[in-house]
Amino acid sequence: MLSFLLIIEFLIDPAKNKSLISFIILLIFIITYVLMNTLLIHGLRLSKGSEFFTSIKYTTSSLKSNDIISIADQIYLNLKNSRSFLKPNYSLDQLSEELSIPKSNISQVLNEYFEKSFFEFINTMRVEEAIMMIKKDSNHQLSIKEIMYASGFNSKSTLLPFYQ
Repeated sequence: MLSFLLIIEFLIDPAKNKSLISFIILLIFIITYVLMNTLLIHGLRLSKGSEFFTSIKYTTSSLKSNDIISIADQIYLNLKNSRSFLKPNYSLDQLSEELSIPKSNISQVLNEYFEKSFFEFINTMRVEEAIMMIKKDSNHQLSIKEIMYASGFNSKSTLLPFYQ
């Protein structure tokens, strides 16, 4: 009852009316902020102005949001544990075979969830590996070329765009 009386008082008094409008705007802002953070925390981010994880390219895909998250976890964990990204000629076909997931699904997850192509994703992991190797090599015993090959790169020209 008290809250009802407060609302009526706000509506009658113009000075308090401005406060009510400010309060409503602030409330809308807070609700929007909390909602967006909740979506981000759960991996359901809005991507390039489209629906969750769905772009025009994948409108006929049968993958649901939870499938995409699951496959993304499988891709990342498989690559981190197997370290197969260190193979210089590692391919989408090989990853698909390792995970028993169709190439098209892996490609969709990489594009929509990680926002990278297969080669961008693999090369990013290779750069992270190269950086770790450089940090561990405090005595500077390894050359950049040795680190480059050990982290899966075939040439400097492939490494440089991803290192910058």
